Amino acid sequence: NGVISIPSVPDSRNLLSGAWDLYTPRTENTVLRADYRISSGWSVMAETGKSKSERSRTQARITLTDLLTGAGKENIVFIKDQQYENTHAKAEVQGKFKSWSIGHELTVGYSSAQRDSNIPSTYSPATANNNAVTNIYSPAIIATPIDPNTALTYKPNTSKDAGLYFYDTISIGSDVKLLAGVRKTDYQFSQTIVANGPQTTTKFTPTAKGFGVLYDFAPRTTVYASHMQAMEDGPIAPSGPIQSKTVSNAFAVLEPAIATQKEIGIRSSYFPGVFVNLAYFDIVKNNTNLITDSATSVKFAYDGTLHLSGVELAANAKINANWEVNGSAQLMQAVQQGGAYDGKATENTPESIVTANLQHRLSAVKGLSLKAGVSYVSSRFIGNAEQGQIPSVTLHSLGASYQTRIAGNNTSLQFGIENLLNKHYWNSVTSSAFGPGMDRSVRFSAKIDF
Repeated sequence: NGVISIPSVPDSRNLLSGAWDLYTPRTENTVLRADYRISSGWSVMAETGKSKSERSRTQARITLTDLLTGAGKENIVFIKDQQYENTHAKAEVQGKFKSWSIGHELTVGYSSAQRDSNIPSTYSPATANNNAVTNIYSPAIIATPIDPNTALTYKPNTSKDAGLYFYDTISIGSDVKLLAGVRKTDYQFSQTIVANGPQTTTKFTPTAKGFGVLYDFAPRTTVYASHMQAMEDGPIAPSGPIQSKTVSNAFAVLEPAIATQKEIGIRSSYFPGVFVNLAYFDIVKNNTNLITDSATSVKFAYDGTLHLSGVELAANAKINANWEVNGSAQLMQAVQQGGAYDGKATENTPESIVTANLQHRLSAVKGLSLKAGVSYVSSRFIGNAEQGQIPSVTLHSLGASYQTRIAGNNTSLQFGIENLLNKHYWNSVTSSAFGPGMDRSVRFSAKIDF
């Protein structure tokens, strides 16, 4: 009846598949960067990098047949030979100078990027070894699925962009700064519509502009306003099945689009030991939806625009030498405009997020700090049709850090407990799939500077 009921959250410690369900992706990153100072006011920078990822995995989706008991059927999908490769290069000149009495902080640069993905087809085990009966609250171990080793087909795509950009921070007197920038991009997007078929290519040359103003109207207090545009990479289509339908363009990368952000705000450290930043933002970007394209499939595509607007607050205060408090809050509306769900909120997007942390440095033990935190995330809609919501959640954390020297080397030890009260909660809901949050977790890390 147009309403999605919410199941209770299963225990995240329970294995819902089997020991065969291992995920071992591999990523290699290579980065090279060089900086050279020409003079006290001028410098150049050049960098290049490459990232290559590959993975094969199984994906398990459980469709519930009884919300109360947790009974359902588990569908297995094989995803093999996914490969992504990204390359990036940038060269930039930065300089500070004055023209008459006006100061400039100028940046001029050129950057390029290319993203390649091969997008393999997906397939399921033989019918006799799929749709296994299970229960999310008392799961049975699922037998190892028999892989029929179906031949893969591919729908590779490539996106390339390159462009010149510059931006300048202009100081007028000691109280006013103007910011202006522009980037002209040559973009090319090639995709394969039919598996193993020819590629179609789209080209366009967007120009992204930005400008802003900052005014110091009081000591250590600034009001600012900005209007920015940027070309965002296209999102990747999810895989299915989703509500018993396949995704006809699973893993496809959509072409990028221009997003626009407007912001006004104030930041201040007027009072000693206190910093506050309060801002209102307004963002318009392309929206995506799963559009029905046959009786058994949906297509991931741009559909209207998404309008995000709200208020952000960040603050921290040093109470004394031993005590410090910080926090943040965001109140936001995310409304779809045009498209299939005009006027409705977008999925998995909370209206409010609040965090607060209290830190204490122990006088008795030099270098030791204790920290306690709380975070709140409001309810979020399931899908873009506002058919149901996962509930809000409040989580608590504790932590400690210790700064010392070992054998003459600076050493940092970090210890933390997340989800202190061990709540079971829904952490996400995207593409009609529920994701449970992590149970109580204990983390320890150490860093030594040699």
